[in-house]
Amino acid sequence: MRLGSLDIAEGNWQAARDRFKEALDTSQRLAEMYPDVTNFQVNLSAAYDGFANLDIAEGNRQAARNGFQKMLEICLRLAKEHSDVPDLQQNLSAVYERLANLDVAEGNR
Repeated sequence: MRLGSLDIAEGNWQAARDRFKEALDTSQRLAEMYPDVTNFQVNLSAAYDGFANLDIAEGNRQAARNGFQKMLEICLRLAKEHSDVPDLQQNLSAVYERLANLDVAEGNR
């Protein structure tokens, strides 16, 4: 996913989309095969985040919101299941911040 972020920074939208798609597909497969492996669930959340950031860069806020919502579902579940893990609580906070920033960008106050 880091290469996808670099592609975004360089304006290589299609290359970024291809890399994020590969990351998302791999993350989904692993998360489905190993639902009890928290790290695979976190990686899936990060893959949605990468796609959402690309969507924002391309001006597609609704697609970004959809990606952040998928990220939120994962983060809510993990934060609830692992309430004693600070990193998972922080991930939940981060996705709420992303959604709030999107609301502000759309003029929703």
